[in-house]
Amino acid sequence: MLELLEGTANDLPCAQAVLEAVYPHHAGARAYHAARAPGADPLGRLWLAQLEEQSVGFAQVRTSSLHPRTDYVTVAVLPALWGQSIGTRLLYRLEEELGNRSRRQQTAFPESQTAARAFIEHHGFESVMQTYSVQVAAKSIALEPFVAAHTQALELGLTFSALLESPQLADEVALLQHRVYQASHGYNPVPDFTLEQMRELWLNEEMNPASLFLALREREPVGFAALYGAGQALELAYFGTDPEHAALEPWLSLALTGQALEFAAARGAVLEAEFDSLNPTAMAVLEALGVDPCEAWVTYQRTPQTFQPLERLH
Repeated sequence: MLELLEGTANDLPCAQAVLEAVYPHHAGARAYHAARAPGADPLGRLWLAQLEEQSVGFAQVRTSSLHPRTDYVTVAVLPALWGQSIGTRLLYRLEEELGNRSRRQQTAFPESQTAARAFIEHHGFESVMQTYSVQVAAKSIALEPFVAAHTQALELGLTFSALLESPQLADEVALLQHRVYQASHGYNPVPDFTLEQMRELWLNEEMNPASLFLALREREPVGFAALYGAGQALELAYFGTDPEHAALEPWLSLALTGQALEFAAARGAVLEAEFDSLNPTAMAVLEALGVDPCEAWVTYQRTPQTFQPLERLH
């Protein structure tokens, strides 16, 4: 008989074993859906599906301070037992736990994971976005479109600087990065933070001031591109233009990412980046890179569900 039991930190290896079976070739999916130790999150209770005392599936909800209106949902079941309503029962347990919370629910899968996507779509989740990732040697990227955008910016009187050269702008840059991130995440709202929180979030120890590039208009930062990492592995983590200067896009982000590309190429670095389909500027930069992205991820959301008896779930 199938039992749903509340798990402990000792059950994390069991959950990981389920993920290894569900996503044998997708380390990213295993990392995204990895179970967290219960208690590490206000809603982090771990639910296990056990059949003959063997863990055959698990479910958990996690939260994020960066996106506090969203509950992130994970449900995973051993592939050999798909189609036996185990995932449905686990999802029901999460719905019972969430009760009448008004927060949206979200999850994501690699595009090739058709079975997982079919399950979540069956339960009312809708696709809202695709995320494309690239991993490419920076020196192999043709810089012509980026150089052209940089020339256009200079002709309009903009100047460029790295944060290392303009450390007095750190607070303004933290505010700018937060505004840009908020503007590009309307599908998953981001709250206002204190300046101290913004500095910790965007200007943390992973950020190199020498590789955070700024576009300035009359000494005011209006756009940025930030490379994170060190050595020969660099990530184009964030870029964009202040929403108050939206007319400068998408070419200003091209000019700025061109600065980042030159920095990475000079160091023989491999560049990694992700581009969300809901962000027109990100898609313009992806097109300018001229490289084929890796497999896309699909993000799903649904509005909070009306709680219903288990016998009505299929």
